[in-house]
Amino acid sequence: MAQTSTVTELNKFHDRVDQGNRGPGRGRAGVAAAALGAAAVVASAIWLGFGQEGAPAPVDPAAPVASPSPSSAEPEVPEAPQTPGSTVEGFEGVTFPMTFVVPKGFSDPSTENGTRGYAIKGTSGAAAVFLVSTFTRVPTPDLPADLAAHIRQTRDELTVSNVAMTEVGGRPAQTFTLAQKPGTAAFDLFCVKAGGCYKLLEEKPMDVTVVRTGQGLVLFWVEYAPKDRARVQEPMQTWLASVRWE
Repeated sequence: MAQTSTVTELNKFHDRVDQGNRGPGRGRAGVAAAALGAAAVVASAIWLGFGQEGAPAPVDPAAPVASPSPSSAEPEVPEAPQTPGSTVEGFEGVTFPMTFVVPKGFSDPSTENGTRGYAIKGTSGAAAVFLVSTFTRVPTPDLPADLAAHIRQTRDELTVSNVAMTEVGGRPAQTFTLAQKPGTAAFDLFCVKAGGCYKLLEEKPMDVTVVRTGQGLVLFWVEYAPKDRARVQEPMQTWLASVRWE
């Protein structure tokens, strides 16, 4: 499968979360996401024409334009809080009937590309949920029910283990663990409805939980260095237990 610029999305996602885990100044190598602020500086220059032949005469400045009153201004709709204990609705930029409660230990929320992603404090792990449009380049409505078996048959560079059935919010779900085989190239695994595509990292396995809904395929994952697997399981299970389909 040819690698495109979209496969860099997860690397960027890792970078931002990794910085959140270790603090400012850290280089690449982690996962999750931290929101970055931006500032804009505007400079203006006024040509007065002083001392120039034929320059226009100075004129009185125009009266300032009044700002809209609070009652007439368009109200801003803030993004739902994503601190531990808060309830989050759907996906950024995508209307979707799902809510969940942010678990203790989840930090540095990211909402890029229609996702919800978090670092898991004190670990190398990060967790995210995606509304998926394609998996292994197959549109989600065309995927077989057994997604783990489909990956085994179509992706030789990945190992699939720990396959099981469970429930998330009362809906059937399949769980499995994915890992990149050593020395193999990583390619896009899935793409989300907002356009970003994602792949695995060789050094970090990924536990996946897939739920089929009437509005699309929802994929939860937690990725981690193998030494941290036990430490990411509790917050991940707490997260999945809080999911409700509205």
